[in-house]
Amino acid sequence: MDKTERRRLARKRKKEKLAAEGKAKNSLSKERKEKKAKKDIKKETAKEANKRKNPANMTKEERKEKYTKLAHDKTVEKGLKKLHKNTVCFVCRSKGHAAFNCPKNSQKLKICFKCGSSEHRLDDCPKGSDRTGNLPFAECFVCGGKGHLSGACPLNSRGVYVNGGSCKICGGVDHLETRCPKDKRERKRERDEKRAVSLQGKADVGIEGEGEGGDNQPEREGGGDKKKKVQTCKVINF
Repeated sequence: MDKTERRRLARKRKKEKLAAEGKAKNSLSKERKEKKAKKDIKKETAKEANKRKNPANMTKEERKEKYTKLAHDKTVEKGLKKLHKNTVCFVCRSKGHAAFNCPKNSQKLKICFKCGSSEHRLDDCPKGSDRTGNLPFAECFVCGGKGHLSGACPLNSRGVYVNGGSCKICGGVDHLETRCPKDKRERKRERDEKRAVSLQGKADVGIEGEGEGGDNQPEREGGGDKKKKVQTCKVINF
């Protein structure tokens, strides 16, 4: 093989090498472009999500109101969970929820027991929220009858207190202490009377020699009453 042939083969190999390197570069550039495109798509989706959460035209007061409401809702939810922690359901007899929110509760029981509306509960009924009166849409879980709740059922000796107990104000079992029918003014009057009696008893204990006509009182010297000394302010001159 002469010198010219060797040069021709060397140029050919060089071209092939450059072509292979170019293909490799092109493949790398394609991969990089694809990765960059994916990153751009992720960034755009994240930006869109942020825009939906925090619109650009939302003011500081609106953002404050929004997140304050979210925090308030979370606090209320936690409070309700804590409140219903020891609540016993009349439907499934398990703790943690009331009969209205029971998963085993039928759709018929998720209505107002007084007027039959599904838009509000008995507590918010415009016709009144009395639980001991006539409730045509109520169904008793004790006797299976209609027209009254389980707490007011004559066959239920414990009333609304499933685990025993009674109202601390009047001793009834057909209502909770917070729903006691006694008037607030009457309760306040009873508290005032008890307080007055206790104060009167303390005052009677502090009286000495009452009813003895003053026989046990020591006689004063001089036979007359001593005048009380009037305290005066002293003036100090510097």
